Amino acid sequence: MFELGVVYRNITRADRAAADRMAALGSATVHEAMGRVGLMKTYMRPIYPGAHYLNADTTAFMQ
Repeated sequence: MFELGVVYRNITRADRAAADRMAALGSATVHEAMGRVGLMKTYMRPIYPGAHYLNADTTAFMQ
């Protein structure tokens, strides 16, 4: 799925109910449960205190 110039339009998304359940957990808990992947760099911080974000995003490779 890493071919340049190919657009994937029908991407399997995470189950909405599962995403909602994960939203209630802390990022460290989810990070550990996923095998210690997906954690942002230590210098990245919320834009304001108490900010929360959960979304089923996709990554675009533009080279």
